[in-house]
Amino acid sequence: MAAVVVSGTAMLLAGPHQPTSPTPQARTKLPAARAEMKVAPSAAADPVLVTARAYALTARNWTAATYRRAWRRELALAAGAYRGQLRAARPTEEQLDALETDGASSNATVSRIQRDTRVPAPRARVLTWLAERTTVAGQTITGTTRNEIRLRRASDGRWRVTAWTALPGPERTP
Repeated sequence: MAAVVVSGTAMLLAGPHQPTSPTPQARTKLPAARAEMKVAPSAAADPVLVTARAYALTARNWTAATYRRAWRRELALAAGAYRGQLRAARPTEEQLDALETDGASSNATVSRIQRDTRVPAPRARVLTWLAERTTVAGQTITGTTRNEIRLRRASDGRWRVTAWTALPGPERTP
């Protein structure tokens, strides 16, 4: 039974809104085009970066007790087909119970965030480096993940997330 709970929890953590960290064997070299990315002059004032940071922190900071609330916040920040994927991944009572049983939690901080200035509005691409600590069934994994967040400006002028992907490869910055 415990193996089923741990397995179920692991699958939940790896769902569409909870990317997994790639294994060292899965890491590959990134395209050279990535070197052309520039950091926005005023990251704090850039609404794209504000939304991307908020989404990353919402997706990766939760406890068993706050997981559903985090999922709802992700929905509020998402749009398009990705929002539909998130909606379809609504956590069930069984999954939430498994998180509680396993004492599962995730905590992350943004160690770096970078906007790809080559992508013109109304679309955007942002890379985030997250220092993460995830605990499940008494085991804790820590590390840095690199994530790509794609966004688009909605009709109300706000930026919404349209994709979230954990990227393979070295955790170093360009």
